Amino acid sequence: MKTALFALAFALMLNGQSAPPERAAVDDPNYLPRVTPIKPGMAPKMSVEPLPAVPSRTFLVHFSAGDELMSGMTDFAEKNNLKTSEVRGLGGISSAVVSAYDPEKGAFKRFNIDQKGELVSLQGEITVQKGKPVFHAHVVFVLVDGTVRGGHLVEAHINPIANLFVNEYAPRE
Repeated sequence: MKTALFALAFALMLNGQSAPPERAAVDDPNYLPRVTPIKPGMAPKMSVEPLPAVPSRTFLVHFSAGDELMSGMTDFAEKNNLKTSEVRGLGGISSAVVSAYDPEKGAFKRFNIDQKGELVSLQGEITVQKGKPVFHAHVVFVLVDGTVRGGHLVEAHINPIANLFVNEYAPRE
């Protein structure tokens, strides 16, 4: 009987703590509600291309200290004649170069990262341009001081390792 009462009291205690407290709406245009409504119909130029349910080929690409990631991925894509592929990965760097598009200049601004850091997110693709596979990636790095840098990947020197997962999808016939 004591066990059942204890269990009931414990469940009631947990139940009371699991719900977040009700919060008043903030009347400030710089804050968003917890759930922001999405307006439908705001992407009239969007297109959809069905892909196979599973990748036709999947690879795990390992990089070691001293490897340059963009060069390695370009060599890998050409050697394996990759077409439509998604790429994601993690790792560490000794240095890198990223860029971000500056609409006023109509060009990409270069940012050098001259310190060790972690590659906490790489999202990319391999596509075909002018008959050759091309690797394109966006990255996020966390540096040893806790700052975050990211953008279009231009180059990344690996230290100690990086692992990238590549899923190729067969083109539609």
